Amino acid sequence: AISTTGADPSSKSSRSISASGGGSSPSPMMKRRDSLKRMRRPKRQSSNHWSSSFDHRPNERLVKDLGAVQHVSPFGVTPGRLILTNMSVYFQPTPAAIIAALGASEAANSPDGTASDGGIGGHKQFKECGQTRLTDDVRWELDTLVEIFGRRYLLRNCALELLFADSQSIFLVFKDEVKRKLFLKELKTQKHHMPLFSWDPIPKSLKLIPKNMFKASQYHELWQHRRISNFEYLMRLNMLAGRSLNDIDQYPVMPWVLSDYTSEELDLTDERVFRDLSKPVGALNEKRLAEKREMFDSWDDPYNPIPFMYGSHYSNAGIVVHFLIRQEPFTSLAVNFQGGHFDCPDRLFISMQAAWHACNTNSLDFKELIPELFYDPDVFVNSNNFPLGNLQDGTPVGDVKLPP
Repeated sequence: AISTTGADPSSKSSRSISASGGGSSPSPMMKRRDSLKRMRRPKRQSSNHWSSSFDHRPNERLVKDLGAVQHVSPFGVTPGRLILTNMSVYFQPTPAAIIAALGASEAANSPDGTASDGGIGGHKQFKECGQTRLTDDVRWELDTLVEIFGRRYLLRNCALELLFADSQSIFLVFKDEVKRKLFLKELKTQKHHMPLFSWDPIPKSLKLIPKNMFKASQYHELWQHRRISNFEYLMRLNMLAGRSLNDIDQYPVMPWVLSDYTSEELDLTDERVFRDLSKPVGALNEKRLAEKREMFDSWDDPYNPIPFMYGSHYSNAGIVVHFLIRQEPFTSLAVNFQGGHFDCPDRLFISMQAAWHACNTNSLDFKELIPELFYDPDVFVNSNNFPLGNLQDGTPVGDVKLPP
């Protein structure tokens, strides 16, 4: 799977980007942590003025100081400064961002960081996030750049995502679309330093029109000829549609595939074993769908005059955190969402069967799945022994209960 953040390691290790993963592949969060560890550099005095964190390279020269940008990852949004040279892209966190990250890390490691309720709370929730926030300059090498995608951020067409051959990526938010175009213009002047990247598809990619982007790609033909898996095809569709592992508000979506999570054995020739992929989750239960249509047709709310059928979404930040609550930094995000403590245990991700039942019967639950549930076994294990509480019947919440 594509890692979501990081900078160039000093070694020239090369791992090809792939949208699929096997059971033995490291999880995205492991890759994020490894990448963040690799990008740490001791402060060094340098003769160049664009970074004091990396050794000076004689052939490197400044191309453009792009000024203020934001770096987005599941660990948070970091304001900083973007600098382009003829060899690399540099991101420098602002002094305020560095102070905030270091302060959160110190608070997380202090003896009084534990919440009084026995759960994760107060500053302790930042332990993992604080140790991996950007506290130093970061560098990405142009000779490993393989893909660029236009992205929206907070409904504005002002962001870019750059993907590199060593499974790293960077999500950058610019002040406006003009600044984004300026960066691309300057980046294109250095195309002779980017042997793995072709500029031909860039204009269509940046229009953020999925139909045009899809037509310009070959993923459909590759999938038809079984040269890429279903999983990789769906991941590529997510990327073309503007979704990213860096932004949990626009996280990749994967569909429920099975409808039977209780049987000891599955008869894969029986269509009833599979979910009806011709319908969204909200339309799978005919009875619930009829109730929603009746609510829409008889709408009479003076405070909200615009009728609707569904009051929640199939994918949002809360759903991502719901499924990844046993892994940092999503554990801390879940705690933050609930005001410093975990949600009610009965509403947590307890089992696949319970999650499927809820999204088929609950009038407010229409969630689809996330990529990690298809390849990363760590998301099902409470390896950190987080105190997730007890169910109403007294059963402690630990690992996710899997189907028979």
